[in-house]
Amino acid sequence: MLLFITVLTICIISRSEADFFIPCIPALQKYFELSPFGVQLSLSLNFIGYCIGGLIAGFLGDQFNYRVIIISSLAIFAAATLLCALAGNYGLVLFGRFVQGLTIAGPTVLSYVILIETSKFRDQLKRLGLINGAITLIMTMAPSIGSYLGMNTSWRFNFLAVFVMALVAWSLSYKVVEA
Repeated sequence: MLLFITVLTICIISRSEADFFIPCIPALQKYFELSPFGVQLSLSLNFIGYCIGGLIAGFLGDQFNYRVIIISSLAIFAAATLLCALAGNYGLVLFGRFVQGLTIAGPTVLSYVILIETSKFRDQLKRLGLINGAITLIMTMAPSIGSYLGMNTSWRFNFLAVFVMALVAWSLSYKVVEA
């Protein structure tokens, strides 16, 4: 059950980190004095990183084992998220957003593989259905949560919230994911 919660946590982070960020785009634009196109670059770089990471995650998982890739990717993702939260210039935000996308792809791809390899077929269907339902729910709620955090704190707090979620996923993965 703890493995399922770990996979679910990883999937929630990977699907919500962009949606937490989107409501803060106007605040970033104002803070760093950017054009609309300049601020949208952070979202594009995040997606490009995710696509690249998704392409290489399975290969790296097979070469080095899933545990190493998941734990190291989550640690780097957390560091990149903290970098975004503390960034003093927009170049650091862009770099952090790219690294976020690049490194969250690995745990996302590999967590499904682990769940499938450790479950019986009937359990796989049930667990994947629950994960897909949770992903749909979080994708619906994440922009509202991001807006709420952005309105009541600052754009930096959205990144700090994702950072905390990344630490939770990392600690769960460290305890649960086997080599």
